[in-house]
Amino acid sequence: MNTAIDNMILFVDSIDEYDFSRYTADHIMHILCLEGSMSLVFHNVHYNIGRGDYIIISNLAMASDFSTSPDCKCIIMSFAEIFFISMAIHSKYGFIGRFALLQNPVIKLSATEFEKCKYDLVRLRDRVAESNHLFHEEMTGHLLLAHALDLYDIHARKASSTHVPERATLILQRFIDMLYRGDFISHRNLEYYASALCITPHYLSELCKNISGE
Repeated sequence: MNTAIDNMILFVDSIDEYDFSRYTADHIMHILCLEGSMSLVFHNVHYNIGRGDYIIISNLAMASDFSTSPDCKCIIMSFAEIFFISMAIHSKYGFIGRFALLQNPVIKLSATEFEKCKYDLVRLRDRVAESNHLFHEEMTGHLLLAHALDLYDIHARKASSTHVPERATLILQRFIDMLYRGDFISHRNLEYYASALCITPHYLSELCKNISGE
């Protein structure tokens, strides 16, 4: 199954069906594992995923070496980041969650959370296929937004969220953008990023620690 809305929301049944040559740049991938297992490498770290795990990869260029067990069943959704941004969500948690997911893209769901996410994704997949809906883009966009807010709630309850001042938010957003564009490949020292952001390495380290706990 392969359904899309103007190349903005895409569902596939298997990672082997996903066209990485076409839907990688500026796309975000969500994977809910229903059965079996999957493994991947993200940001040079290997992850094993099983039933009840929800994976959010906000930069597909940093993910590789996907493999699945013979009995693996997943719901895989990908969408253009610009489409999600157009929904104009006001919560700052999107930034906080994005930073945390850069370190670990896997969310362990409880049984209740699993059923909620499965229901949301199945409904969204079905509605994406209803291309004759007169307000298709808006309708599917708001369903995606509602699911994202559920994920914010789930992730925030599992993580120790902290209030982030406006200036710190801007600094860390720029820091993440540098990592996503690939600076981490050639620059592993904190001093490089701190200098580019016009702050001290200690301050950058403290900001990261306050958000992620690490």
